[in-house]
Amino acid sequence: MVKRIKVFAGVDELVDWAIARGRENGYVLVRRRSKTNATGVVIKVWLKCDRGGVYHGEPKARRTGSKKTGCEFELIGRYERSCGGWKLRVVNNEHNHLAAEQLGGHPYAMRLNENETRLVEQLSNQNMLPRDILAAVKDQNPENVSNLRNIYNARRNVRDLSGRVDRLEGMMRWMTESMAASAGMDIPVFPGPGHHQDPQDPGGHA
Repeated sequence: MVKRIKVFAGVDELVDWAIARGRENGYVLVRRRSKTNATGVVIKVWLKCDRGGVYHGEPKARRTGSKKTGCEFELIGRYERSCGGWKLRVVNNEHNHLAAEQLGGHPYAMRLNENETRLVEQLSNQNMLPRDILAAVKDQNPENVSNLRNIYNARRNVRDLSGRVDRLEGMMRWMTESMAASAGMDIPVFPGPGHHQDPQDPGGHA
């Protein structure tokens, strides 16, 4: 019997699948690095155990509770042009430590993935309470082990990103108006964030 090789539509699908399978078996996999082509598109990713690597110098395990064991488990995901999708290859399937019985308190395992982060953003914009957002995330992904702190952190990151976008838009308006003024052109009027102009008042006056 020929074993079928799973083909993924995109890199995120491959990474999410590998991380989910790791969790099912009591291991936390992390995306260590990526390789891009000349146009900046990701074509290869490396996934390793979060306990991989070793500390140099004086051990910090006593202070930080770190659990690095030098684990060499490794997977490589690569885009294959022949099939138009992503394939996963096992480089090393051996862990040098026991699987965790529970991953509920593991910082990597508790992180929200891309889809879950988008859901948090969407529900936050609908003014949903954090505890209800967490329930929605777990309903979407029963394997999710995030807690309320992860939801609060995600909401704060969304607000920070929104603030940076608003500042960037303000800078672009200022640059456009300055260039227009220097050229002796009419200065276009751009409504600021959250401003809704009255259709009956072209000038935007109250």
